Amino acid sequence: MEANLARLEVVPIEWTGLIYPFQRILLVLGHTASIILIYKAGFFKNLFRRLEAVGRMAFTNYISHSIICTLFFFGYGLNYFGELQYYQIFYVALAIWLLQLIISPLWLRYFYFGPLEWLWRSLTYWKMPEFKRKHV
Repeated sequence: MEANLARLEVVPIEWTGLIYPFQRILLVLGHTASIILIYKAGFFKNLFRRLEAVGRMAFTNYISHSIICTLFFFGYGLNYFGELQYYQIFYVALAIWLLQLIISPLWLRYFYFGPLEWLWRSLTYWKMPEFKRKHV
């Protein structure tokens, strides 16, 4: 105990290391509040509608994102693992996101759920919920 106290007297406390996590939390809260205010104000309605559709098909989109990436990066696909620079990987993720932002609303126009969401509900409730919309 004495050695720890003596060390505290000699070694300076790095305050920036203590404040940084708190700053990050405040920054995340600020970004979240900004997005909520933009949504509530009605800006970018088309984008938010598309994001809602992606969220309603989260399980399907997560698995499809994983399948697309394994086909793109692994040897049984295009084998781009380790070939791209970090900034180029963002282009791949952006392309997948754009694809999902286009396909998800189209899918939900004709179906109530994504395919994996429907399967999950069927297994959870032990009955098959209605899948296809009656009229478009």
